[in-house]
Amino acid sequence: AEWRADGRAETLKTMIQQSSFASQSLVLLAWLQRHAPEVLDKTHRVLFCKDVLRAWLCCDFSTDYTDAGTAGLLDCHAQEYSEDAMRLVGVEAWLPKLPQLGHATDLVGGVSAQGAAQTGLLPGTPVVRGAVDMCASALAANITRPQEISVIAGTFSVVTTRHTKEPKTDVIPKAQFPYAVEGWM
Repeated sequence: AEWRADGRAETLKTMIQQSSFASQSLVLLAWLQRHAPEVLDKTHRVLFCKDVLRAWLCCDFSTDYTDAGTAGLLDCHAQEYSEDAMRLVGVEAWLPKLPQLGHATDLVGGVSAQGAAQTGLLPGTPVVRGAVDMCASALAANITRPQEISVIAGTFSVVTTRHTKEPKTDVIPKAQFPYAVEGWM
């Protein structure tokens, strides 16, 4: 509400090519920065749920473009973290804590001996970076053409469409991120 009132929400939309919302990582980092600034110094790396699991499996501390995009941290056009957006909302100090970006389909390692002992998986089992749940659902539904949609009728109820051209800027959507295989959701 504060960002809408002072105009930052509109500026932010053009920087991250989507709207910001209360549960988005960018917004949560701003809350932490304001209400618990000591957390920054105690933080090694900002990771998303799938990234924590992967770190336990093979010690990889990266993330993919789909998660960074839905988090409100990505400039979709440049496919890199939006330093300008982070500065705008006062969380630029968190930039060094953000994980390296890569493609969801990249092989990032193999299950470590410790990961194997904890999970029962075979040591060396290949591990890929992975995608945010909305993208993973669309992939599982075999969304391959722009006229197809993916619907998640769950807690958040998400309807996504695939686009093959640039990110949408004529009408900025609620959320937007690079699709794991090609194009945009």
